[in-house]
Amino acid sequence: MADVKVKVSSGICGMETIIKASCDDMQTVLIRTETDCVQVMRLALAVAQVDAMEELFSGFGKGRIMEAAEVNIRHAACPVPAAFLKAVEVAAGMALKKDVHIIFD
Repeated sequence: MADVKVKVSSGICGMETIIKASCDDMQTVLIRTETDCVQVMRLALAVAQVDAMEELFSGFGKGRIMEAAEVNIRHAACPVPAAFLKAVEVAAGMALKKDVHIIFD
């Protein structure tokens, strides 16, 4: 269980997002989000509190975060929904902090 801060630079759109997730009981995760992206902010408002077990073990593409992303995020390749899941996973104590990279050569 931890307080987590994740910074996302989404790519060519130039939007930056900061996700802060905290959890005291290995299950209920509180999420606070700072972003310039209207679509990501709508997603963030829909998932300000989530159940880590439901988010991480409902199956790929399922759970409230991905359902809210499907409704609010227009760009299918947006990396922010995955970053929300990674923040939840670490905040709930189900994974260690490790950066994720997508690098074009």
